[in-house]
Amino acid sequence: MKHIIVAVMIVIIILSLGITEQIIIKNTFDEVYKYAEDIRALLVQGDNEEALLKTVALSDYWKKKSDLMEFMFPHNEFRDFIMAVSELKGNIVTEEYENAIALTYVIAEDAVNRQDLLLFKLKNVL
Repeated sequence: MKHIIVAVMIVIIILSLGITEQIIIKNTFDEVYKYAEDIRALLVQGDNEEALLKTVALSDYWKKKSDLMEFMFPHNEFRDFIMAVSELKGNIVTEEYENAIALTYVIAEDAVNRQDLLLFKLKNVL
């Protein structure tokens, strides 16, 4: 009986960690997507200063989340993501707004694709 209780507890812990991981992935990439959409809207409106501030906020957000994400998923692609955000910031600073708008599409789509790859889905298991 004692072994069954221990086994059930281990299964509960594993399931809890898996659910937590899925929530973190979804929330993180949803937030990144929202940042990219907001930055694009600001750039289209011509509010370039606010777009730059929002880009810095995205960079800070990703830096906070990246350690945890890289701990859970050792993928070098996460480092590519911060490079895209840095390039976006550079384009805004150098007033290359068309390139910056294009990069917001790349960042948003990247967030959707990474979330799709990392979330538990039957197609990802098979």
